[in-house]
Amino acid sequence: MLISIAKGRAEYLVRTDVFEHPSYEFKFGENLHYIMLLIRNYSCHKVVKPWYDEIKDYNYANWRQSTGKIGHFTQVVWKASDKVGCAQVYSQNSKRLYTVCNYSPAGNYINRYNDNVLLPLNRTHN
Repeated sequence: MLISIAKGRAEYLVRTDVFEHPSYEFKFGENLHYIMLLIRNYSCHKVVKPWYDEIKDYNYANWRQSTGKIGHFTQVVWKASDKVGCAQVYSQNSKRLYTVCNYSPAGNYINRYNDNVLLPLNRTHN
């Protein structure tokens, strides 16, 4: 189900070339990415890794004191989000490859970070 939702969202981004989250009430978490390419081949690993790498800016002691972007990272690791679906769609017109990942249930809720963004086993507090 989430894969088809992500594919529909990616197809929408291709049709509109508007790179943004839905303006309506969307019940899933979402991470978006696009890259300009002349070919359609681009690994999902190359998309997800930079999202995860936002870990360097996340403050486990107090998420509100995090520096930089952290929303992609926190959604990727959000403990309560137990389903994910991703899709990539290429735009022939703009030569952009859009990647959409949707998560269920959605993450990044205020006052739930401590329960859902857990310290990796091999890492200490910032």
